[in-house]
Amino acid sequence: MSKRCQQKMRGAALIEFALIVPLLVILVLGITELGHALFEHNTLQKAVTSGARYLGRSYEGVDTTDCSTGTNWSTAVNRAGNLVLFGHVDGGTTTTGDGSSVTNNSILPNVSADMVSVTLQTDSGTGLCVIRLEADVDYTPIFASLFDNDEGLLTLPSFSLYAAAEERFIGE
Repeated sequence: MSKRCQQKMRGAALIEFALIVPLLVILVLGITELGHALFEHNTLQKAVTSGARYLGRSYEGVDTTDCSTGTNWSTAVNRAGNLVLFGHVDGGTTTTGDGSSVTNNSILPNVSADMVSVTLQTDSGTGLCVIRLEADVDYTPIFASLFDNDEGLLTLPSFSLYAAAEERFIGE
């Protein structure tokens, strides 16, 4: 093959590469963002399940005669909310054995207590007390600047992550 023909082929390969790279970058970013969203949803679901389980086993949290709130209901709900938000029942700050304070970060970015709701109901089939804990959290993308709807390269619709768990009250 002549030298001139080889240069043309090299130029064609460079143009093909330049056309394909942006598509590959978008594909990789999309796969990364999807993986991150699935990871955050799994984290939220595990936290909500743990919070519901904690409430289902709380001491005097529910009066089982009529499935009404018990004497420790509000304390148990606050602690379950801390479990969902921070992964620890003591909330944002815990005290270690030596008396020093440790700040706990929330398990997900931009999550707050008003995004978590708790309901207590009677199961119509069994008559047992059932606690339902739900969380609805806005998703924050990894590459938020790329997905900014005003000035970003790509448009990602905003969505929220939803998780719910039910647990029968069995007390402690």
